[in-house]
Amino acid sequence: MRPLPLPAALAVVVAGGVASAAQGAVNAEMGERTGAPVLGAVVNNLGGCLLVLAGIVALPSMRAGLAGLRRSGLPWWAYLGGVGGAVIVLVAPVVVPVLGVAVFTIAQVAGGSLGGLAVDRAGLAATGRMPLTVPRVGGAVLGVGAATSSP
Repeated sequence: MRPLPLPAALAVVVAGGVASAAQGAVNAEMGERTGAPVLGAVVNNLGGCLLVLAGIVALPSMRAGLAGLRRSGLPWWAYLGGVGGAVIVLVAPVVVPVLGVAVFTIAQVAGGSLGGLAVDRAGLAATGRMPLTVPRVGGAVLGVGAATSSP
């Protein structure tokens, strides 16, 4: 599969970010109306699972990818990627009513930046070990500062 051109990749990520913001608000609303914040997370993850299953049924490339995954020899921890997403989905209905969607998103990005620095430094990503540079650390610190000064 060829990588997307840079403008298309950025557009897809921005659209995903808009969807993520809407997701946090919808999950929080569901949690508040039902009195069960985790219900939003359950509905969210169930919808995502159904969409992925439909993709596996409909798209040969996804079935081929699944077969390749079985042969990949990935370390056990590589299969934990979804845990981080589940944590965000579980946390959103509880904290969005307190922080709002914008600050929640800033805090999520700041946490992802700090975690990303650690993952890059440890060399856990496909890019290998990456140094902690002033711009990279500075960007993460700015994100944390924005999140902590916003509410």
